Amino acid sequence: MKKVTILAFALFAMMTPALVKAQSETYKLFKVDVGAGYGFGKAKGVLFYAEPKFNLHDNFAAGLRFEGAILGNVSGNDQYASADISAIGSYALTGDYYVGTNGFRPFGGLGVGLFNMGSVSVDSETSEAPEMSVGTKFGVVPRIGFEAGHFRLGLEYNLITGQPSDFNRNYFSLKLGAVIGGGKK
Repeated sequence: MKKVTILAFALFAMMTPALVKAQSETYKLFKVDVGAGYGFGKAKGVLFYAEPKFNLHDNFAAGLRFEGAILGNVSGNDQYASADISAIGSYALTGDYYVGTNGFRPFGGLGVGLFNMGSVSVDSETSEAPEMSVGTKFGVVPRIGFEAGHFRLGLEYNLITGQPSDFNRNYFSLKLGAVIGGGKK
């Protein structure tokens, strides 16, 4: 985990000089998206994210997304209960293509990176110990949305590879956030 974080920051730092030369003519070079969202799919929950980005062109931004999500399901009745809870931290290199240069900018993008997951399943009908799963998996994140001024709304699908089919933690996320910096020059 520590090695992955150091590698990601090292790559980001090495890219910085090249990014300074390849910047947008209309927008400031650097911005950070921060916000929260709702994760849904097989499990539901909350998530928080931060994504520093460089505006490489008027219509393209590249960045590094950091996201933490808590997803789960609880079911049962007065005689039975079961719960599946997952904590997922992800680090992804991202690219977004923006349509237009006005105040309302729809975008589509893609991210690729690593998902660190810890999950536990508990079932009151069995006397077995809770089932636990941890690991780091590769993932892909296609996304769409829009920015309006410093407001950002997005829909993403977090496709995590290499998971057992009975413990699938792929999820959609609906995100609401703020864009800090990166406005028009």
